[in-house]
Amino acid sequence: MSARRAPTVFDSFNNAAEGIIHVVRTQRNMRIHFAVAFIVIVAALIINVTKLELIALLISITFVLIAEMLNTGIEAAIDIATTSFDPMAKLAKDIAAGAVLIATVNAIIVGYFVFAVLPWTLGCLQPSGAAGPDAVDGRATTSWHLLARGHCSSERG
Repeated sequence: MSARRAPTVFDSFNNAAEGIIHVVRTQRNMRIHFAVAFIVIVAALIINVTKLELIALLISITFVLIAEMLNTGIEAAIDIATTSFDPMAKLAKDIAAGAVLIATVNAIIVGYFVFAVLPWTLGCLQPSGAAGPDAVDGRATTSWHLLARGHCSSERG
């Protein structure tokens, strides 16, 4: 009986990277999630969201990516364990897919609050992104920052 050596920290990170690469290469939805995440992060940096808004976006993005990877792992494990249709296997796959849906809806809602509701509807930023009378330090900032400094009315009008 041969004793298997414990993986090093480097081996563990390498295995994790291989898992991420595999999911990105083989799962269309994961590629879509990564593309949308890239666009969201670039847009957030362009409109200069606050640190808290960026943190909310990053947590939501991470939640979606993790859910998609867990879904893929669960589906792969079920495919290995079953050779014919099993209603319980289908249910397990549906539940895992439902987790991805919940994470994605959450990310969409967070994105809506960051990109649509706060900057534009409170009248704190001009849609062009140009610095206006509500700008702080000569640059346009998001509504949270302006509200915190008392530069913005919460009334719509």
